[in-house]
Amino acid sequence: MFGCGTAAARSPIAALFGRRGAAYTAEEMTDDAIAVLDALGWESAHLFGVSLGGAIAQRIAIRHPGRVRTLTTMSAVPGDAAGLETIRYVRLSTLVKLSRLKFPDTVEGDIESGVAVARLISSPGYPFDERSSREAITRIADAGVRDARSQSRQIGAQWHGPPISMIKAPTLVLHGEGDPLIRPSAARRIAVRVPGARLRILPGVGHELPEPVWDTIVGEVLGLRSCRPS
Repeated sequence: MFGCGTAAARSPIAALFGRRGAAYTAEEMTDDAIAVLDALGWESAHLFGVSLGGAIAQRIAIRHPGRVRTLTTMSAVPGDAAGLETIRYVRLSTLVKLSRLKFPDTVEGDIESGVAVARLISSPGYPFDERSSREAITRIADAGVRDARSQSRQIGAQWHGPPISMIKAPTLVLHGEGDPLIRPSAARRIAVRVPGARLRILPGVGHELPEPVWDTIVGEVLGLRSCRPS
């Protein structure tokens, strides 16, 4: 679904700095998500996006406002950030660690790679549940974690649309206080720029959704319903 065109192989880190290619745009990524809604027969939906998904959700709320009931963006950079502007929000030391992970090109290697990534971005305030993580990753094991080409294409997808200040949907911005990949300043910036957005920084949470905070997150998301215009 996310593959298209051709793109030179490069690391995700280089994709943040380098000149953006035309093989895949951020607009296409947002339209892919809307195609899923169309396939389901849904006129609109409550969007919840994490990490890159959070940036995409912001862009959907701009590009397809009539399809978005509420927007929750978590562990994400501003959806209109690009290049060096993005770097200010990213912990490069973690990206370097991710880029150095090497595992065999096998199903077992994919699983071990996924577990290693999950451990690296886990929440410092909560024990890492390796058993649950391994079980989940085993069910959906693929080469995505090791696929630098696909990661670079998605990270480097350029947004040509309006700024996030144009978002009209009731918006919730969530971020882990201990996120090892994206700095909480990214969430604060989103909350300042999106009109009426509510910010919640989650203590002890990393670049994931640890089970002990699920109820808190659900409560925050449900609270958006009262903010939705009639």
